[in-house]
Amino acid sequence: MKHLKSIIVILMLAVANAAAFALSFRVEAPQQVVVGQKFSVTFQLVNAPSTPAGNPAIPSIPNCKLLFGPGISQSSSYQNINGHESSSSTIGYTYSYKAEKAGTGTIGAPAKMNVGGRSLSTKPIKLQILPPDRSAQRGTQSSVQAYDIDTQTADKPVSGKDVFIRIVLSKPTAYEQEGVLCSIKLYTKYQVSKFITNVQPAYNGFMAEEVPVTLQGRFESVGGENYFAYVIKQSVLFPQQTGKLTISSGSYDLTVQQFETINTSFGRMRSPVDKTIKVNSNTASINVMPLPSPRPADFSGAVGRFSVTRALTSKKIRTNEAATIKLIISGQGNLKSLTPPKFGFSSQFDQYDPQTAVTASPSGATLSGKVTVDYTFVPQSVGQFAIDGTSFTYFDLNSHQYRTIKVDGFNLNVEKGSASNAVKYNDAVMKDILPMETGSLDLSKSHGSIFGEWYTIIYYIVLLLAFAIVLFIYRKKVKERANVTLMKRKGANKVANRRLKRAKRYMNKGQKELFYEEMLTALWGYYSDKLSIPVSELNRDNISKNLDGYGLSQEAIGRVINILDECEFSRYAQSAESNVPMAEIYRMACDSIDEVENTKKKQQ
Repeated sequence: MKHLKSIIVILMLAVANAAAFALSFRVEAPQQVVVGQKFSVTFQLVNAPSTPAGNPAIPSIPNCKLLFGPGISQSSSYQNINGHESSSSTIGYTYSYKAEKAGTGTIGAPAKMNVGGRSLSTKPIKLQILPPDRSAQRGTQSSVQAYDIDTQTADKPVSGKDVFIRIVLSKPTAYEQEGVLCSIKLYTKYQVSKFITNVQPAYNGFMAEEVPVTLQGRFESVGGENYFAYVIKQSVLFPQQTGKLTISSGSYDLTVQQFETINTSFGRMRSPVDKTIKVNSNTASINVMPLPSPRPADFSGAVGRFSVTRALTSKKIRTNEAATIKLIISGQGNLKSLTPPKFGFSSQFDQYDPQTAVTASPSGATLSGKVTVDYTFVPQSVGQFAIDGTSFTYFDLNSHQYRTIKVDGFNLNVEKGSASNAVKYNDAVMKDILPMETGSLDLSKSHGSIFGEWYTIIYYIVLLLAFAIVLFIYRKKVKERANVTLMKRKGANKVANRRLKRAKRYMNKGQKELFYEEMLTALWGYYSDKLSIPVSELNRDNISKNLDGYGLSQEAIGRVINILDECEFSRYAQSAESNVPMAEIYRMACDSIDEVENTKKKQQ
């Protein structure tokens, strides 16, 4: 084993050394330049066995003028890992160009070079050449240029034309529950050294899923002017209501770098100066269209494109032993807000609340992933059973039509489990009915006294009363179960408490994102069930309106809306921006639900 480990180490070092000495030829250049701007392109020859006799053969770059080159530079590196030496060398050939005309060129068509009898070539790289600033074209020399620090002098005030923030939506119109990509972009002609968010834009009327971003700037032309553009925040938004929805303005503090000319022992030089400014973004609106009517009865609320698979996870089904049907809904769309379908179980089965797990991540202007639903049930009787199938209906954004996916049911053969009280379905024995006695009839043995008769009468009266009470309760329960809305309303607090306990576990583990996601699910789900409002139609306005009709005070309604806002803000805020601890948000949420529950009790 020891020898084997040594061999593996030697092989790994050999591979590393081979990679280090691999011969390659590549090009480094900017992705965007501006007409009139000078820029450099460097062709790098890595790990050449010997110094080449000549320079690389480079093609011309469209719309660009070669100023000079090549400037040749050489560098080498050396490393020693566990006594094993490796090195690499690089020869750089740098050419200077000037962009003369707007358009798109290709660097390297390709560039070629012969080294040690081998012919090497670079991979092509696209170069976008932006037109000059409109102000520069008019000869306004005082305008600030994004690529020229000479124009970014400290004695000039930073204007809203030089630095601004925009909320950009991927589309102007969308269906209810259709994903919309919302990008908050910073456009600046100055280098930004500090960025602080004071007020985030509010996504009222939307469910939001944040997209991870990397702050990589690139040139963009806006209104004839060139800027460094950065995506500072990006979210996929799912509209929860129809009509015109507006994203409010955000407020930010920015520190930009200007330059002042100073005298030094080396001559006059440009020195950076920090300037802090306040910037407000625009507002952005989108028109949300309602989904076509009539909506199918089994419509799940899903909007996008989906597929469904199902499986029975247990090989053998026995009485009094849990089994699970697993349903997987895959695709692209509002995965986190759709309602899973239900399977039809007979009274011979005990059912548990379906357990749902969502695995989804942003993909363009929507979410991509899957929803896994576990339907756990426990058979109470032996025999053959048919579990009815179900269906999943969604709105297809490609065809603008509702589509239904049929999910097949199951034929189950339930065997007897370990419990002794399992009974065979369709072959039940009335063991509580004793066999009839035969023989002589002796009336004297059956009638003792008048008290015995009265006891018998009272016994049957009590029995009849008990039967009537049980029948009344049973009929009430059946009626309640038939009224799904009533059941949801009565079970809202129980479901919310279960989700809040789950959120508390996330809080104790410090899992911020999962905590706030579960908190929002608990709160939105509670008010949907309690107020009998479909999730697709749920928003702050109709929550407030319904709570007012419910009897809640305006102060209490304000606290309900505040905790919803606080949860949504804290979910997407950076850690430095979230001022309310998770424990406090959890307490506020519990208090708001208790307040609604106590209000109902007072009315009763």
